Amino acid sequence: MIKKKPLSLAAAVILTLSAHAQVIAQQRTFDVPKQPAVSAIPELARQADIQIVAPAGSLEGIYTPAVVGELDLREALRQLLQGTGLEIASIDDRVILLRRQEKAAADIDADNASLETVLVTAQGPIERKRNSAVVLDSSEFDDVETLASDHSIAAMAMMLPGVSADEDGDQPKYITIRGLQADLNHTTIDGISIASVGNNGSGERRINLQLVPSQISWRTDISKAFSAEQDAGAIGGVLDVVTRSAFDRNSTYFLVDGYGIYSTYSDAGAKNVLDDANDHWGQGMKAIFSTQFGPDNQFGVLMSGSYQSRSRNASKLVQDRKGYFSDDGAVVGEPNAEAGWNGIVSPMNFGYGSFPNTIENQGTSVKLEWQPVDSNFQGSLLYFSYSRKDDWNEISNDIYIPENPTGIIEQDENGGRLLVRIVDSIWANNTWTRNNEGYLGNLQWQGENSVLSLKAGHTYDNYRNVENMFQSRASGLERQRIYVDYVNSELPQITGFVDPSAPASLTYRLQGGQHTQPFARETVDDVRLDYSWNAGPEARGLGIVTGLEWRRLVLSKDVERTVYATGTVVNPWMIDPGAPSLEGQHYWVPWLDGRAFIDEAVDSLPVNATSSRSQSIAQDFKYAENLSVGYVSAHYATDRTLYLLGLRYDRIDFDAWAPVTRNGVIASGLDIFDGGYDHLLPSFNVRHRLTDDINLRFSYSHTLGRPRPADIAAAQSINCTDSDEGENETCSITRGNPDLKPQRSRNVDLSVEKYFNANRGAVSLGYFHKTIKDNIFTLTGSDVIDGVDYTIRQPTNLDEMTVQGVEFSIMNRGMRLLGQRFDASLNASWFDGETTYVTDAGSRSIDRLLYQPEWVANASVTYRMPWIHGAARVAVNARGPYMNSTGGLKAWEDAGRNQLTTTNFSLWHSLGEHLTIKYEATNLFDEQPDYGKGEDLQILRQMDDYGRSFYLHVIWNL
Repeated sequence: MIKKKPLSLAAAVILTLSAHAQVIAQQRTFDVPKQPAVSAIPELARQADIQIVAPAGSLEGIYTPAVVGELDLREALRQLLQGTGLEIASIDDRVILLRRQEKAAADIDADNASLETVLVTAQGPIERKRNSAVVLDSSEFDDVETLASDHSIAAMAMMLPGVSADEDGDQPKYITIRGLQADLNHTTIDGISIASVGNNGSGERRINLQLVPSQISWRTDISKAFSAEQDAGAIGGVLDVVTRSAFDRNSTYFLVDGYGIYSTYSDAGAKNVLDDANDHWGQGMKAIFSTQFGPDNQFGVLMSGSYQSRSRNASKLVQDRKGYFSDDGAVVGEPNAEAGWNGIVSPMNFGYGSFPNTIENQGTSVKLEWQPVDSNFQGSLLYFSYSRKDDWNEISNDIYIPENPTGIIEQDENGGRLLVRIVDSIWANNTWTRNNEGYLGNLQWQGENSVLSLKAGHTYDNYRNVENMFQSRASGLERQRIYVDYVNSELPQITGFVDPSAPASLTYRLQGGQHTQPFARETVDDVRLDYSWNAGPEARGLGIVTGLEWRRLVLSKDVERTVYATGTVVNPWMIDPGAPSLEGQHYWVPWLDGRAFIDEAVDSLPVNATSSRSQSIAQDFKYAENLSVGYVSAHYATDRTLYLLGLRYDRIDFDAWAPVTRNGVIASGLDIFDGGYDHLLPSFNVRHRLTDDINLRFSYSHTLGRPRPADIAAAQSINCTDSDEGENETCSITRGNPDLKPQRSRNVDLSVEKYFNANRGAVSLGYFHKTIKDNIFTLTGSDVIDGVDYTIRQPTNLDEMTVQGVEFSIMNRGMRLLGQRFDASLNASWFDGETTYVTDAGSRSIDRLLYQPEWVANASVTYRMPWIHGAARVAVNARGPYMNSTGGLKAWEDAGRNQLTTTNFSLWHSLGEHLTIKYEATNLFDEQPDYGKGEDLQILRQMDDYGRSFYLHVIWNL
């Protein structure tokens, strides 16, 4: 019978670190706050680099006093154990054994005799990586030490090797793993798949990790090599959020963190922005509570809550249209000297935008747990609900130049004079609301050598938006001979209109206007049953892990849009914004006063009923998918080597509903179709301990990149033209493709890991290679339907792509330098991709994948300062450029994000037993994102500015 184990279901606590007799008398700097013995003893062991063993039953309800200062180990232990009823039973070269003071010496042998079956190792990220059967990296959440800027899972994961982000302004939103975009990764919470509508309900498989706050987690694991025991719908990796437990601590825990935020960027004081959007200040709070209760403390409850409100204002300089000409003014079309290009990149538009934004995040979680005494069973039920609201305004203008030689009046490498064709102004307001909610349950039975677990989850993600967008335009200006002068700088910018009064004298008409309310919802129901026999970390010989899983995903989207007729003169609502378009410049163009326009003019605008109906219904769809899985994984372990040979059967059946448009008219009803696919996916993993502190790894596996629901359930548009005889002459269809196959990847991994500093340090070097077949491109083909020839444009499986890379990481906790204690980590990854991009006009080989950075690097250093009961940390995250869209066959039209490095700093210190003050600076050196164009993204096309943020925390814990 398994007895209750208060910490990680074990009856004892052990922290395994280096133990040498000479350390007993060595003076060390200790900083162990007053806390429960179950956490204080491991902390002292970490700081002393020794091993301490104590039966956990002797630690229940015991608090230890603080131990601070330069002390030898005996004195530190004496202070730690004072008044606790504990004493040192023995000290030898390897182990310090503790016992209750009333214990007789004879009892020590009895304790030791039982250690083999009751001791567990308190594993941190390094030990977890060392013992994992596959390539694994972990990050742990700490209520005090984790940066506020890392309060989403995406931000925490970015510090791991091979992980980068697709950013949403100044925050990560989706993650890429090993250069593979977010749609090709899989995310779970406690092993259960969760719902996400993707990018605002547009039908992707990516998970918006902004909606998974890190305080719900104990740790985040990323598996980069695959066994049959993991979800097969991932090519880059599987991210699993392992949630906290009330049994992580042996006593009641309560923490409240209230903080203020100061953001440095505010727009130029212009009119026409959101109320309070120029406010630099924000605030937030989080709270964590956990306790155990019941006659034998067999029940646990853990609750968390969080709230944050802040302004995130930004400015954007945009210049995504470029011209290339010869010395005599002829259009060249591409930046190619051999084609006659004169070497000057000519700006064909100048855009500036102010983007005031207020963001509000809030949420809660409750976890109920059951760990009965003298029982093989345990269970838990987790409820979580998190929401995010973005109130976002765009006030922007664009000045367009004729994209031909007539637009170039004067030009050299320093700048020139250009003819203006169009002046646009856009006012838009979006209120995006996301809500992610779910219930996750877990029931587990643990025998002497086997584990049976049943997990189930119901999660859903809702997306809503209310958008008002109006665009004014003054066009045909080349006939009025209106000119601007510009200067070449990092991004060419206008210095002024030749006639400064020209912008105010133009006639502006409504070019576009709409009111849109999209709603999307995804639900995921997931049930899995897993059984393992003789497959634990200490098992030897043959073991088996097997399981079944059923999962249902339902995604739907409904859009209501009102489209206003164009042409209305809007000059009465064009205003002086009260600021130049860019600081230091002395020109301005009128901005549309969107709020006044809505209040005074929108009700009288004519509505384009046909466009309103077609644009509403054409974006609606529904997709339902059932996943059925069975797997078996054979483990065979010797003292040095672990082999995993697995096979996973993966089957998808789906139904889809999509609207149909015939010659611009929405047909009644929806087009309904179904489909599916199945695969047998083998895997083989080997972990060999070359020595006690060196691991060698090899992995080979097959995994899948499932088609996006939007590629299957896209709206169908049919257009036909009739001949004079009344017969169909030509017909075309644009649609989704229910016959799409998933992308199939063959994955190979090789790595070596060296552990040192008693498993508090590790260095690893790994190589991976992935060959991914059946890539998905949207192409035009032909078919005969009911005797009529059709051209059909739809997503299609074609060709293959490859990505390979090298990952290096080193970390060391508790290292000594000049008598001080530091934690440090550094990792760097290099990626090399190759894909063939296929279009209707041909194909082109590209030396990278979409969203694949050329390299990623992260580093952090924590300086422990026991004299202030605190520490300071610097964390640096850097990535190389990556491409997020291709120019088809025109390499010079490729676009993406350029290199970005951000540095965050934090300092915290305690004021007494319960109070901690923490200071943070995010993006310390004010590095801002910019965007490039061209085969190597070498031509700058956009610059953003979000400023920096500073946080002040007041943290109280019991």
